[in-house]
Amino acid sequence: MALLKRLEEVLRERGYRVGKTYSLDQALWQLFHYSPQLVIIQGDTTSFPLNGPEACRRIREVSRVPVITLSSSKVERLRSLELGADDSLPRPLDVEELLARVAALLRRTDRETVESRLSIYSAPGIWVNFDSHEVSIGDKVVRLTPGEFRLLEYSVRNAGQILTHEQLLEAISAHLSRSNMGVLRQYISRLRGKIEVDPALPSLIITHRGLGYSFSPEGGWEGGS
Repeated sequence: MALLKRLEEVLRERGYRVGKTYSLDQALWQLFHYSPQLVIIQGDTTSFPLNGPEACRRIREVSRVPVITLSSSKVERLRSLELGADDSLPRPLDVEELLARVAALLRRTDRETVESRLSIYSAPGIWVNFDSHEVSIGDKVVRLTPGEFRLLEYSVRNAGQILTHEQLLEAISAHLSRSNMGVLRQYISRLRGKIEVDPALPSLIITHRGLGYSFSPEGGWEGGS
């Protein structure tokens, strides 16, 4: 309870409007009636009728609201991510890190709300239709696997930003983590082989050593449905 009280105080100090509940049924009711921009779940506590992962599962059945879970259990944190949490932080909690994650997640959600209405991305040499999953490089249609397309879509929707290895692994599959770096390198290599004019000298998917990758062509959204 002390953690939730502290979080409420800090979030209010930063200008956020905060509501809280200790019941999942009440949380779902608030979700429907108040449409919060983000939900924080304190896991591994006996005061909550369901654990963090189960709460994530129930919330994901009815809403795509961003969810952050807090837990001292690594197993619970990973399971929460598998069941739909957007982020999960360990306890004891670094409050400043949580605030940074909240701000980043809200920025991403705002951007995705706008871009979700846009279905076509076009830049010199590349054209992507997110509704039909069609990709063209020049005048050639390229066939991507589902995982390759998810990686491309996430990169394109965050064009110009350096995306961490963790972010890209999660975009491919919620079951992947930093321990699967070899998998990410394979996906990047295969995707470059399909969309780059010269995979050895990539101009679309740029490596930032020690940081991650970015999608950095000149171009933009054509519009969409």
